[in-house]
Amino acid sequence: MLINESGLVRCIKRAYKYAGYAVAVEGDCMTIYTERWYIQCKRAAIPRKVLATIVEHMGMIPDTEPVSIVKDGEPLAYFTEQPTAGMGRQLKLALDAPKDATDIDVTLYYTTEPLSYNDKNEIEQKWLSVQGTYNDGKVEVTVPAEASVYYISICSKTPSGNFYSSSRLVESPLDNPSQSGDNMTAYTAGAAIIGLISTLGVLIYKRKRYN
Repeated sequence: MLINESGLVRCIKRAYKYAGYAVAVEGDCMTIYTERWYIQCKRAAIPRKVLATIVEHMGMIPDTEPVSIVKDGEPLAYFTEQPTAGMGRQLKLALDAPKDATDIDVTLYYTTEPLSYNDKNEIEQKWLSVQGTYNDGKVEVTVPAEASVYYISICSKTPSGNFYSSSRLVESPLDNPSQSGDNMTAYTAGAAIIGLISTLGVLIYKRKRYN
């Protein structure tokens, strides 16, 4: 899947202005998360203009702990421990939540079949969901036995509005090899994750950050 460099930069700048984004680096793999989409690939494959934009916002490129940022506000919630198929069905994951969050809602979205797309690049499967909990910095949720693909959506409720972020997409029982970062990848997932397609027909829903 090819991604337009200038289009990705525009998406990052929009995320920074309206809801923020997080950057995580693990080995030679870099992941950028927003409330609507995420992208994961080899750091060496990240375009220079994208890296320059991240440095402009954060002052550096994260090289250890994940870093998130939003213009004039608290960072998005992000998983400091990402789910994998090898973790099984009973998940307990570390989450870094915004300091001003009054409540955290946890929802696991899943399909019962592998993802497939129609000629409009839309997912053909129906997304189902189960609720999880957040306590003492940990997200706990059970992956349904029939789940083929899943991700976890986080809604941080704050005085200035509700903000959404999500985990990586996981395929059971084995992770998709493309998630290793060998290729630039983006995934669509219902209303919470919107993929970047080759022509960058990106759907970024603008919303007011403050009431």
